Amino acid sequence: MNIFRKKRGFTLLELMIVVIIIGILASLAIPRFIRATLRARSAEALTNLGMLRSSEWRYYMESASSVFTGNFTFLDIDNPNLLPNVKFTYTIPTATASALSIKAEYKLDTSKYITMDKDGNITRTGL
Repeated sequence: MNIFRKKRGFTLLELMIVVIIIGILASLAIPRFIRATLRARSAEALTNLGMLRSSEWRYYMESASSVFTGNFTFLDIDNPNLLPNVKFTYTIPTATASALSIKAEYKLDTSKYITMDKDGNITRTGL
């Protein structure tokens, strides 16, 4: 019998080093993944903002008083806030005869939002 057998496996130190390296890589990758996910979800907001803007313009052209409306029920589309799995809350903070502003606010962090004016200019805050 051979008393001195060659041991196989990893030492505790080697396993700890691997765990530390995985932790460092995860700490770098997870925030980037979250930002990329939020940017991809903002595409949903841009689509809905464009749809709301087009509907507002149709209402403006068809109304006798030529004004924008801040009420979703007067528009010829479904309220995007009532759709399932929506990540943004849509509001129309400014709707007058000469100005229109539509806002998509991220539900999980209200400091992140996108606004679109009547000319289609987009302003991103926090995204």
